[in-house]
Amino acid sequence: MSTSSHLTYFFLVVLSKVLKKTPKTLKKKFSLFLAYILFDIIRLRRKTVLKNLNIVFSQTYSKDKLISMGRCSLYHTILTIFEAVESHKGGLVSKTTVVGKTHMEEALKENKGAYSVCCHLGNFEVLGPAGTKFFCQAHGIAKALKNKGANKFLEELRETNGMSWLKRYKKGDGVRQINDVLKKKELLGFVIDHARPNEERLPFFGKAALSNTSLAAIWRKHKAPLVPTFVRRIDYGQHELCFLPQLKLKETSNKEKDITNHTKEFNKIVEQMILKNPKQYFWLHNRWK
Repeated sequence: MSTSSHLTYFFLVVLSKVLKKTPKTLKKKFSLFLAYILFDIIRLRRKTVLKNLNIVFSQTYSKDKLISMGRCSLYHTILTIFEAVESHKGGLVSKTTVVGKTHMEEALKENKGAYSVCCHLGNFEVLGPAGTKFFCQAHGIAKALKNKGANKFLEELRETNGMSWLKRYKKGDGVRQINDVLKKKELLGFVIDHARPNEERLPFFGKAALSNTSLAAIWRKHKAPLVPTFVRRIDYGQHELCFLPQLKLKETSNKEKDITNHTKEFNKIVEQMILKNPKQYFWLHNRWK
């Protein structure tokens, strides 16, 4: 690793220890202070956040309310970072409970493994560790961070908390590993609310948005139950892992049409999850480019 990567890793280890010793009320107050600084003074991605919120809620909330929601979204993002960093040696899901548990239990009874259809709501780092804790080994699909020190720290905290992730070294690795996970009847988390470049533009909150078609394409080849899953923050370090009823997709002989239609269904379920707790959603991403 480079010197900067070593320093990043050292900083995160120290920060983790400091956060563990810091009272919860102080961590929440400091997170709120940072949110004000970043959102109202530095104005970090403020235009993007407010543009996104206007697309979804312009007919529902006032301008001041949308600004407050944007600031609150950044506040919850900071809480997510602090909670994750603090859990470097474990404990990320020590205060997590489950809502709608039977939906996942019924899916796993089919003995095909299951896809956890997720989005960036609440502390999304809880998804994998909580799946492992309450059901079976959970796996995620994650890209390596550019900073090797930060990536090493992130991999360590995920492993310590019980999450496995699929590593892609060459073309085809991801699909093979997905097939292996499902053959072992385990859980695969698939975060679908951030799109890749050159993807289809499909309806999302009534407006065409770049949409991730990967899950629809993969599911067609490797079928398993699809269970919508999200996290709700109750307090700092305390979360609910929430499941919605299993998605039932209709399949035809038209592959391309199916992938498009199934991705539309995924967009609809992400909308439902976001509307349950919009203040905790990650509005910083520019879906409507």
